[in-house]
Amino acid sequence: MFSELQEAKQLFTDQLSGKEQILWASRPIQGLRLRNSDKYMIPFSLLWCATVVIWEWFTLSMGELGKTMAWFGVPFMLIGLYLLIGRFFMDAFIRRNTFYALSSKKILVKTGRWNSSIDQFPLKSIKRITVEQGKGGSGTLRCYDGGNTSILQLEMIPEMLRVADMIEEARTKTDRSSA
Repeated sequence: MFSELQEAKQLFTDQLSGKEQILWASRPIQGLRLRNSDKYMIPFSLLWCATVVIWEWFTLSMGELGKTMAWFGVPFMLIGLYLLIGRFFMDAFIRRNTFYALSSKKILVKTGRWNSSIDQFPLKSIKRITVEQGKGGSGTLRCYDGGNTSILQLEMIPEMLRVADMIEEARTKTDRSSA
């Protein structure tokens, strides 16, 4: 965990200005994980795959014409396999290459492995934070601008409530210093 924190801090050091310092750095929880949306996506993807299997079975039983029609179902089968299995691996891959940091002035998010980018969100632009508690103290933080638009989402972060408090404290200090 310590080396992971140091690695995350080093990624963002050149993004800081003046006396700005990193208060917290981490990455999303790693590995294959279920999300709340999976209670809908898993049955949907099973239904999708079952429909495609029935289509393929039906067309292949039609003889020579059916063999040609069966090719029509292949892209749908590939989509179904992605929905059923592939998306879990893609999600884990994305989280493996995502890092978060909170500085005294902004939140930084690094995403991507080959074409990586670092997005910066000034604390001044964050007006409201919501939390979605997961298991073991982890969870997701959503930061909003003045309206109901979510401008930032820190997914599956460990010690989510502590991080939310740190963001609020840093926001308060930023508001006081700019006033």
